[in-house]
Amino acid sequence: MAGVSVLDMETPSCPPVPVHQNGTAPREPRGSRPVTAPVLRVHLYHSSLAGVDSTPLSYPPGDYVVEQLCVSPLYCSLFGLFRESDGMWFSPNHVFQLDESANEDVVFRIRYYFPGWYSSGASRAYRYGVTKGSESPVLDDFVMAYLFAQVRVSL
Repeated sequence: MAGVSVLDMETPSCPPVPVHQNGTAPREPRGSRPVTAPVLRVHLYHSSLAGVDSTPLSYPPGDYVVEQLCVSPLYCSLFGLFRESDGMWFSPNHVFQLDESANEDVVFRIRYYFPGWYSSGASRAYRYGVTKGSESPVLDDFVMAYLFAQVRVSL
């Protein structure tokens, strides 16, 4: 439906590992490659259910476009990345250029909400469906749950 769940979010893929001539990837001895600490962390809101892991999505140094991190083009006007330290919103085409010395913490947020998005009344807002009667609310249950968790943290 319209919801964007954490499981549907795209994360950058690792570069392909070169294949050895016999078809297996070459093994590197442990400790031969330095481990780089994540420099970009995307925090997600969640309900306070027991056992929920609140670990942020972490990314190593590199160049990342906001849209590729977690905002699909369909929802780029609804969701965004927000830096709480200075109150800055990042546009979907913003490129984070992060080196090893960077330290960026952003929050995945719903940018705005207006009445009628989740209503079944006469003045409700909805998305058109392919067939008559298949319209759906702009915000589905997953998005509303995320909005609720976001508001709880903001208060």
